[in-house]
Amino acid sequence: MSHFPWSAGDVATRCTACGICVTECAFLREHGTPKALAASFDPRRQDQSHLPFGCSLCGLCRAVCPEGVDPAALFLAMRRATADAGTLQLSSYRGLLSYERAGTSRLFTWYGLPDGCRTIFFPGCALPGTRPRTTLKLFDLLRGSEPSLGMVLDCCTKPSHDLGRSGHFTAMFGEMKAYLLAQGVKTVQVACPNCHEVFSRYAPELEVVTVYEVLARAGVSVRQAEGAVTVHDPCISRDSAGVHAAVRTLLGAAGLSVREMPHHGVRTLCCGEGGAVRCTAPRLAGAWTSLRAAEAGGSTTITYCAGCASYLGPHTPTSHVADLLFEPEAALAGRVKVASGPRTYLNRLLLKRRLRRSLPVASSRERTFRGAAGGRRAALVLLMLAAAVLAVMLAVSGASARDFGLMEPQTLARAAGTWVVLDGRPRSDWQAGHIPGARSFSWENYTRTDDNGVPYKLWPPRDLARALGSMGIDERTPVVVYGDADKSWGGEGWAAWVLVRLGHKGPVRMLNGGIQAWTAAGLPLTRGHERYSGGTLTYRSAVRPEEDITTAELERSLGTVAIIDTRSFFERLAGRIPGSVHIPWNKFFTGKERRPLAPAEVRRLLARNGVDADRPVVYYCAGGIRSAYALMVHELAGLGPARNYEGGMEEWKRLHR
Repeated sequence: MSHFPWSAGDVATRCTACGICVTECAFLREHGTPKALAASFDPRRQDQSHLPFGCSLCGLCRAVCPEGVDPAALFLAMRRATADAGTLQLSSYRGLLSYERAGTSRLFTWYGLPDGCRTIFFPGCALPGTRPRTTLKLFDLLRGSEPSLGMVLDCCTKPSHDLGRSGHFTAMFGEMKAYLLAQGVKTVQVACPNCHEVFSRYAPELEVVTVYEVLARAGVSVRQAEGAVTVHDPCISRDSAGVHAAVRTLLGAAGLSVREMPHHGVRTLCCGEGGAVRCTAPRLAGAWTSLRAAEAGGSTTITYCAGCASYLGPHTPTSHVADLLFEPEAALAGRVKVASGPRTYLNRLLLKRRLRRSLPVASSRERTFRGAAGGRRAALVLLMLAAAVLAVMLAVSGASARDFGLMEPQTLARAAGTWVVLDGRPRSDWQAGHIPGARSFSWENYTRTDDNGVPYKLWPPRDLARALGSMGIDERTPVVVYGDADKSWGGEGWAAWVLVRLGHKGPVRMLNGGIQAWTAAGLPLTRGHERYSGGTLTYRSAVRPEEDITTAELERSLGTVAIIDTRSFFERLAGRIPGSVHIPWNKFFTGKERRPLAPAEVRRLLARNGVDADRPVVYYCAGGIRSAYALMVHELAGLGPARNYEGGMEEWKRLHR
C-alpha cells in the first residue's frame, strides 16, 4: 500500500479493476488500473513522481466507472502529494506557469466595478487573448440586461491547481474571492469552463453561471446560419448539463443542426490540453486530440472553451461558440481571426486599456498580491519582462497574428475544396504524383540568384504575390502546404514561411507527415500535369520583416541571440557563422513520415545543444530553405521568438571573404 493517505483513498478499496476505464484511456492502458496505481504510488520516489502528470484529469474514468469511483481525483491528490514531497519537477511547466503569473500580475489584471455592481463578467485568460473583440462584444451584450455589470480581468490560477500547487492556488484564488465578496459581488458570469469549475468548487458563496446559460435564457437574437455542426463539450464541463443544453440552444437559435459525436456531454473527451499533459507527455495528449478529431469526422466543431478551440483547430475545423454568435459565416468557413503566441499578451493589455478608458466604475484595482509563490522581486521581474515584450510587439507596427498549425491528412481529405493545397516538392515530383488539386510551389521555381551572386534568394514580394494570385490565392485564402521533408529539403516549411513572411492573413497549415502520411492513409494521388483552371486573384502582401533577418542585423546580434546552423556536418566543416550551434535540420522531423517533432521534443533537442528555447533564435542554412523548415517547426512548438536568415551561408561568406 501507499505510504500516503489519499483524498480519494476509496479508489484502492472500491475499484474492482474491471478495466472499463482502461479501455477508454491511453494513460491507464499504459500504466494500469486505478486500483494498482493507488496501491503502489509513493510521491517521495523521484522515479514515480512523473506518473500522475500523465493523466489529463478529464474525468472520463469516473463517468464510465460502474462503481462510481473517481480516479481523476486520485491522480490530482497524487499530484498534490508530489508537490508537498518536493519531487514535483516544475521545469517542464515553466511556460505555463509564466503565463499564469502574467495573468495574475498588476500589468494584466484589472477589476472594474460600476456603481451598484453585484454581478461581474470574468472572461478568463484565453478568450481575451485570442479574441479581444469578441470578449468586448460579449460584455456589451451582457450589459444590455445588466447595466451595472462589472469586468474582472484576472486568472483563476487553474494551472497551479492542476499541478498540485495547492498553497499557491489557495492563496491566489482566496485573495480574489475575498476582494469580490468585500465589494458586494454576488454573481460571477464566466466564459471559460475552467474558471466555471474553479469558482463553482471553491467559491460556494458566489452564484456562478456561464455566459452561454445567461444568453440562452435571455433568448438573445442570434445571426442566422445554415448547416450542421458537431459540439465538443470541454472535459471540465462534463457534469454541467445546463451548460451543454444552453450551447445547443444557441446553435439551434442560429439555425444550425447538431450531429453529436459518440463521446459528448457527460462522456465527452479531453481535447489533449487537460492537466498540462502536453508539457511532459505529448504522445498521450495527442492520443486524445486524434480521437476527438476522428470523431468529429471533418464536421465543423463548435466548442465553448477558447483553449480547446486553439488546441483542436490545427487538427479539425473548430470554432468557439462566441465566434458563431458574432461571425457565423467566418466561423463555419474557418476564417475567424484568432490570435496566438505573444500577440495574445498584447491583446489582453490593449483590452484592459480600452476598458479602463470606456467603462465608468465606482471602484477599480490592479492586483499586486503574489501569493505563496510570489514576492516583490518575482513581481518586478515579471513586470519588466512583460513591458519589454509589449515594447517589442508595439514596434512591429500592428503586424497581424499568425494563424499557423498542423493538419492531418484525413482532415484535409474531408475538407476538400475548403483549402488551397500547395506542393512544396520539386515540380518533377509533383508531376509524378500529387494530392488532387494541389498547385506546385517549390523553392526551386521561386528563388533566384541576386545581383550580388547570392543564390536561393526569394523572389521579390510583388512577384510572389502575382504568382500566388495566378493560383487562385489571395491574402485571406486558407492554405495547406505539404512536401516530402528530406527529399525536398523541407520545401513545405519554406512554403509556409514564405506565406507568413508575406503577411498572409488566412490560416496556413502544414500537412502532418506530408505526402508520405497522405499515401499511408490510402488517399488518392493525381499524376501528370494539372493546370489550375480558376480565375486570378489579387494577393495584397504586407511583408513582415521580423520573419527574416538581414546580414547587418545578424552581425549586430552576434553574442546576444542563439544562432542555429541547420546544414550538414560536412557543409559546416567548410565554414560557419561565428558562435553558431550545429543542429542539422533533419533533426526537426522524425519517423518514416517525417512528421515535425512534438513541442516537448523540440525543447529537448534545443536544450541538449545548449539553446534556451524561450530566448531569441536565428536559424540558417545555405540559402534559407532548410532553416525555414526548422523555424516553422519551432513555431509549431510555440517557443520563443525566432527568425530565418534567408541569405544563409551563401550570403554570409560573400560578405566576409
